[in-house]
Amino acid sequence: MIASIFNIQYVDKLRDKLKEEFSNNPPKNFEQFASCFQDNLDQSCKLVKPKHSKRTTANNPWITSGLIASIANKDNLFKLWEAAKKKKCVSKLTEMSERDKCDCVFCADIRLKYVRFSDYRKRLKFLINFRKAKYLGLKVEECVGDSKKVWKIINNVRGKNKQLIKPNFVIDKKRITDRRVIADEFNKYFVSLAPSLNKAYIDLLMKMV
Repeated sequence: MIASIFNIQYVDKLRDKLKEEFSNNPPKNFEQFASCFQDNLDQSCKLVKPKHSKRTTANNPWITSGLIASIANKDNLFKLWEAAKKKKCVSKLTEMSERDKCDCVFCADIRLKYVRFSDYRKRLKFLINFRKAKYLGLKVEECVGDSKKVWKIINNVRGKNKQLIKPNFVIDKKRITDRRVIADEFNKYFVSLAPSLNKAYIDLLMKMV
């Protein structure tokens, strides 16, 4: 399964590409419009093929909405640390080994942001492992007396799971697996995009008259 990622950056890029394409080569019929739209969609919205690796399954049921939000917060702390490293040292030091010993405000900020990111990452890793252990423990308790089901859980933990990954989207920091909800969200996206495309196309036709 290959899916497109939709966020403000990619949608804006898609809008600009369509505007440029329609300005240079207005579609004469719906087939041309659909083809142009699909081509620009593939170019603008990053295509992602979910990994089906046995040991990197994305659909981990012990990952709660709260953990998803915490993971997003961890990523934000990492970005802040990366941004701090780009600020130039007052003493014009460039090597990180040297900046680690520098007391200027920018070098000190790098160390501060790294400590915040590192501590948060450790706590989050502990929570994820705790939730995983608790989830698997409850699953094993449910299967007491049924060795087949117990071994199925063990094989899943070991990465020997042949099941396909279920649709898995994060909307408003909530993990969504319901196909109907996912379809509705895609429908809302395309419906919201249509008015701006129609207006741009009509404005273009008016200019050509």
